[in-house]
Amino acid sequence: MVPAASIRRRFGPSAAAAIASLALAACGGGNGEGAPDGTSADEAADPAAGKRIYVDQGCGTCHALEAAGSTGSVGPDLDAALRRDAERSGKPLDEFVRESIVDPDVFVAPGFKAGVMPQTFGGELSDQELADLVAFLTQS
Repeated sequence: MVPAASIRRRFGPSAAAAIASLALAACGGGNGEGAPDGTSADEAADPAAGKRIYVDQGCGTCHALEAAGSTGSVGPDLDAALRRDAERSGKPLDEFVRESIVDPDVFVAPGFKAGVMPQTFGGELSDQELADLVAFLTQS
């Protein structure tokens, strides 16, 4: 490991600060928040809690999803659409699902209309609830 004083001499104080910031970010920021075992928020997400959120928020009223026993048909069948539409969007599955919940009109599934899915979930769900819901939907 290169001592901080050596970094400051070679690259200046701003480079040392940048390296320290990167090191803190890699270690979880050092703010005491986050998962206690050192995992990221996505790794700490709870799919079982996500299923409860799916049910409690009434997602199954509009969406079919076998893992939740829902048969809605107003919105896309999530068993068929999630992976297919994530691929079409060019985004990783978890990122696509999160964005589809928070800002559902960014990508509208073929055969469906924009503006049908409520635009409020991003403001109603906490970051943890959103992570749990995404974990449930992406494991299904």
